[in-house]
Amino acid sequence: MAKELPYFRFYPSEWLEGNITLENERTQGLFIQICAWYWKKDCEIDLQFLNKRLINNKAMLKQCLNNLLDANIIKVDENEMIIIEFLDEQYLLLEGKRNKLVEAGRIGGKASLKHRLSYNNKDNNKDNNKDKRKRKPFKKPTIEEVRKYFDDNGYFASSGEFAWNYYNDADWFDSKGNPVLNWKQKMRSVWFKEEDKKPGNILVL
Repeated sequence: MAKELPYFRFYPSEWLEGNITLENERTQGLFIQICAWYWKKDCEIDLQFLNKRLINNKAMLKQCLNNLLDANIIKVDENEMIIIEFLDEQYLLLEGKRNKLVEAGRIGGKASLKHRLSYNNKDNNKDNNKDKRKRKPFKKPTIEEVRKYFDDNGYFASSGEFAWNYYNDADWFDSKGNPVLNWKQKMRSVWFKEEDKKPGNILVL
């Protein structure tokens, strides 16, 4: 998940009104580092990992970690696995949405393929001499191309990476089961969202 969505949502009001602001600045800084590692590791790290990676036998950081545990800002289960509740909630929500989108794309893709094959068989039986507009065969973009397209148009490249993973997992069918014929058009119409836009940029078609 962290590779597909390398950022988590941060709400300033929750931070300012939460118990974390009662801790000293060093403890707050350690909490941000722990959150970053927690998200990067798909919300699965243990106490031993924290001690080796961040604490490293430093008494002051050890005290900061104890402050976070005592305040229940970070929790530890019976297996010494770390629990950060607001990140767990985001992870489960995003994972559920992603699984539904991917499954919808796959199911819709199969139905669309069946329909297109049936249509093609009927069409082949007709003697149709009308000129047809030829469409170039679809070429799947690379993840770098999609990231760059988002970035060039003033949107976060990480959002482009998430979009690429979604369509690539569904073999480039959309949520309605239709094949993606023009990936740039699809990104503009579906994925260019206001909340992911960087200010002061102009759309590049």
